[in-house]
Amino acid sequence: MNHLSEQCPSTAIFCFQAATLRFEKEKEDIEKNRSVKLKKKKEAMTLRLQKEQQEVTAKLVEKHSRQMLELLKQEQEKLKQELEEEIVSHLENFLFFWWALFGSHIYILVVALSLVASKYAGFKYA
Repeated sequence: MNHLSEQCPSTAIFCFQAATLRFEKEKEDIEKNRSVKLKKKKEAMTLRLQKEQQEVTAKLVEKHSRQMLELLKQEQEKLKQELEEEIVSHLENFLFFWWALFGSHIYILVVALSLVASKYAGFKYA
């Protein structure tokens, strides 16, 4: 045994208690440091995951935006083509109606105007 503990057993008990207290304090400090490090590590991982999620979300939004713009352009072209076809159809119907109604009269009017114009312009109508 230790020389001190032989002389005074209460001193040995005091030394043991002091060592136990020091051990407990060191243990608490180590656990506190470990928990602080774990908390910081967890926060860093959480931030990294959030950043990655934001990047993935931004890429998805960009991809879907491009796809929607492409679909809108296709729909716009389709509607434009349908409108042009509809306008041509109405114009053909309009012209056919007027030609059927006044076709021969319009031809006679155009010939007469040509004759009058050529007379005043000094040309002969052939």
